[in-house]
Amino acid sequence: MNRGTGQQELTALVELAAEGDLGQVLAVEGEGGEIGGRGPFITSAIAEGRCLVARDDEAVAGFAIHDRSLFGQPFLALLRVRTVDRRRGIGTALVQGVMAATEGDRLFSSTNASNVAMRMLLGRLGFVASGFIENLDPDDPEMIYIKWLGDAAPKPVPAPVEAPD
Repeated sequence: MNRGTGQQELTALVELAAEGDLGQVLAVEGEGGEIGGRGPFITSAIAEGRCLVARDDEAVAGFAIHDRSLFGQPFLALLRVRTVDRRRGIGTALVQGVMAATEGDRLFSSTNASNVAMRMLLGRLGFVASGFIENLDPDDPEMIYIKWLGDAAPKPVPAPVEAPD
């Protein structure tokens, strides 16, 4: 059982999305309303091998898109999980899949300050706050997070010790 939800965690298969997954991925994205302008972004991510899907049996339960759109750095650009599958480990599996696919020593992500669920997920997976951007959404700053991969985490620098007088 998952923390506090009473739902059984899913053992999801995470793999690269195929062209045939586009309809299901767009359905997950459009679950809360219209897809808006993300259709072409999702389509190109699938075609370019930058979209992972998590499957519950044959159905796409969620997807993650990664790219280098944040100052050329590896970036988890979009994460979506079907409403019925939330809090069942799908988001965790997808982020871990992106971490494994990332070339380099760090992975960035971002979310609105109001998105507590995503902020908690990133924290559980070892991401740390790296800054924020104001004025993208009214009264809801975009929080930037970083996950150091492998042994790349910067070593803490000790505070300078002042010589005694």
